[in-house]
Amino acid sequence: PFSTARADAYSGATNQTYPFRAAGKLFFIDNGSSYVCSASLIGPGLVVTAAHCVSDYGKKRFYTSFRFVPGYKSGAAPYGNWSAKEVRVLSAYYNGTDTCSQVGVVCRDDVALMVLNAQSARYPGTSTGWYGYAYDGVGFTSNGLTHVTQIGYPNCLDGGEIMERNDSQGFKSSSYANNTLIGSLMCGGSSG
Repeated sequence: PFSTARADAYSGATNQTYPFRAAGKLFFIDNGSSYVCSASLIGPGLVVTAAHCVSDYGKKRFYTSFRFVPGYKSGAAPYGNWSAKEVRVLSAYYNGTDTCSQVGVVCRDDVALMVLNAQSARYPGTSTGWYGYAYDGVGFTSNGLTHVTQIGYPNCLDGGEIMERNDSQGFKSSSYANNTLIGSLMCGGSSG
């Protein structure tokens, strides 16, 4: 069971309310073409997203011209537009030796960190706040279940211009490279 809907279904400015404003849209270039993903602040200037949003699996190269826009909505950037100072992925993803059930997208190590460039000695998290993070099964029940709230900008819903929210029960699946499986209507652009 899951539900997918606009994050601001009842309010016109949810994108400027915590916790939603700590998520944003990630813009980047690959071979001269523009692409988008979603991403979230996990520190004042530290962003987490999917590795496939920053690197071409196994090709040992990163995409370019990253711009993170927290609280993005229909072209508006209420908390600014931030460039990346440094981008990191795990070596198994970068080298193409990761365990994947769908090459490059459903992989055990499909996660990336991005350090943002400061603007006037400040980072976006100063205004937006940020999420915490955990790993190694934190948040799962003893029978392997969890609740996942996903926030992003899927291109198939509102053209990727409005933040969408998906809530679902999830479970870790060994047949999907130990990824957590959830129900969702999210599509391309919501990764991260």
